[in-house]
Amino acid sequence: MSLPSAYQDCLCIDKRRLVVLPSDEAINIRSINRGILFILAKWSGASQLAFRALNKALASLPELNGLLLYVADTDSDETQQLLSDLGDVPPGAGETYWLLEGRIEHKLSGYKEPSLPLLRDYAEHILHSGG
Repeated sequence: MSLPSAYQDCLCIDKRRLVVLPSDEAINIRSINRGILFILAKWSGASQLAFRALNKALASLPELNGLLLYVADTDSDETQQLLSDLGDVPPGAGETYWLLEGRIEHKLSGYKEPSLPLLRDYAEHILHSGG
């Protein structure tokens, strides 16, 4: 999957911080030390609004210290398997998981720009925690 143009227009962080996950490979969140996994629904306006808000929140932080934003396609069988394993049913609203040392620290979906302070708090939590 490549990042759809509507989502590229929302990108506020350095593109080197963005990892678009292959649609045909299993997603191993346990291998992510510090990162954010965003479940992208190409067909969803709510997903695009969440992606825009998340990018604005991350761009407002002074330093991301190696934090990466992983993007997975909700329509991929591998993404569906991960979500099933997590016990989640995605509504296509920008499901987002803040990961620290392979564990989910926070999750949120259906958010917009009024959630910027919370999005920053979640990112700062994983930036300043653990090893």
